Amino acid sequence: MENSKIDYTAEGKFTRVYDLFDSYSKLHRKRMRKKYMTVFRSFVDFVKFHSTELGYNSSDEFELQLHLNEHISIQFKEYLLKSKLKDKTCYTKLNVLNTILKYAVNSGSVSNKSFIYAVINYSDDGKGRILPYSDFEYEKINEFLLLERIFINRLLKNIPTYIKRNVGVCPVEEKAKFGKKARGFGSIENCIYYFENTLNCIPLGSTQENKKLHPTFLNSISNMHGGLDQFYRRLGVTHLVDEKIVGVLLMEFAILTGLNPCSLYSLKIDCLQDKNQLTGSPAIQFEKLRSKGSGTLYLNQKDDNLAVSDLKQKEYASIKRIFNDVIKLTSTFRGKARPNERDLLFIYESSGPSTYSEVRGFDDKKFWALTSYFVKKHKLLNEKGDKIKLNLVRFRTTHLNKLFIEGRDICEIQTRANHSSIQQTVNYKHRHNIEPKLIDDDTKLLTNIYKFNVELKSNNYDPNSKNEVYESVYCNCKNIYDPPDEVKKLKVYKEGQPCTWFNMCFFCKNLIITKLHLPRIFAYYYQITNSQAFLKGELPNNHLYRRIVSIIESIMEPSQSGFDKEVIDDALSKAKVVYSDQIDQNVYVPSKL
Repeated sequence: MENSKIDYTAEGKFTRVYDLFDSYSKLHRKRMRKKYMTVFRSFVDFVKFHSTELGYNSSDEFELQLHLNEHISIQFKEYLLKSKLKDKTCYTKLNVLNTILKYAVNSGSVSNKSFIYAVINYSDDGKGRILPYSDFEYEKINEFLLLERIFINRLLKNIPTYIKRNVGVCPVEEKAKFGKKARGFGSIENCIYYFENTLNCIPLGSTQENKKLHPTFLNSISNMHGGLDQFYRRLGVTHLVDEKIVGVLLMEFAILTGLNPCSLYSLKIDCLQDKNQLTGSPAIQFEKLRSKGSGTLYLNQKDDNLAVSDLKQKEYASIKRIFNDVIKLTSTFRGKARPNERDLLFIYESSGPSTYSEVRGFDDKKFWALTSYFVKKHKLLNEKGDKIKLNLVRFRTTHLNKLFIEGRDICEIQTRANHSSIQQTVNYKHRHNIEPKLIDDDTKLLTNIYKFNVELKSNNYDPNSKNEVYESVYCNCKNIYDPPDEVKKLKVYKEGQPCTWFNMCFFCKNLIITKLHLPRIFAYYYQITNSQAFLKGELPNNHLYRRIVSIIESIMEPSQSGFDKEVIDDALSKAKVVYSDQIDQNVYVPSKL
């Protein structure tokens, strides 16, 4: 749909639009500027194509204040969706235009405008860049990181000293003494002897100089013993602390912190603070390259919930351990780094033939090459048998998703994500598809509720089909002696006694809900959500309350619960009457005096 004859330059009819895109693009890196100007050209095509609808005369200058109407984002979205562009491209271009419109308002380029920002629902670009990793994928990733960690831990133990094994004999002397009968460098033990006594435990790389000094040793290792890297890994040493070693620690750090890739690459060796001046708690200082500023990631903040507090302490301990490991591994070659990279936390010795042993920092290109190596080495496949795409951005969405599932306060997640507002965190949650999902058991429970109500409406339900039905607070129960697993796991639960944990009824397979129960159920929903807002999400066992909220929200949908819309609407209005019936003290919110 793009027309190559259209004048995209500042000398055309779109000077002010061009200046707007150009001024905003200059706030970003060169690669990002190109993307913004590409969207500018698409926007010009869109205006030309819909000039009549926009009230624009192609012979006139395009005026921002006059021609940018409140629905321009929606119209641009429809234009993109009708084109033959890929979903990812449409998603990106619309987001860029929305960003430009916000910039136009904030910079004063347009006034008295309230744009409606359209959204393209898009969850995955085919490269695994947006969706959080599934539990299966996350487990596979952690498995390969643990395997790589075995060698790294051995390597850390050998710094600064290597403990000799004292095996084998000198292969050169053995060859001279026994001739053809000698094992020489064909014996792995003799190679270890040569490394410990001739090389003095100093790992050598396959440089031209080393090949001249130790040709037989290096050739034998490469041809007979699995290669130099494999040989050194057996000994717990390495000739280079390369990207394969430091990259593992980088991924571990990304999983635990959820930092953006650019922020990770630019972390400094003094980024970790044991005691932040403002909060008194540990924190990480990092750069925000998009906004050309800095940010602070607060760790191990005190929490009234002991379970959450313990989780935060373990999280911080793991982060600090990785940080110390990186400092120790890179200390031997940090002095060789270029001045502008010497203070970077994540640096490595290059193993490339043209840049051998040069000290460098990470970037997207190097990381993508590294992930391809790990995926191939460990045969990382997802449930469908496709290769798992290792991506630092996806580590970030997985990290934030984990915080949502744990029931962390939205304000804490906003701080961890370093978003400027809670609304940005909520938008991120929706955009990256990290809403908490109903687990399988809850889905089955809703299916049973739906079937029961359909049978009841069609008069196919036989009230004599069950021996007994017990009345509970929020529902009826088919068997009070068979509680859900969540109750059976409690230490105070005794088998054979009737269940009295009424707030666990929503997880029980014996649950029966009729329209008479709905007002109180919906009132309970309001009590939980209000309490979560009042206590900033830190309810006891908040992950269970989040599940209850998800279940009740599904009950509010006629298509999922089987209740008529009129019945649900009536129950919602009645819920306000019974709201004051406070039964669950965990969700109590004090009244304002």
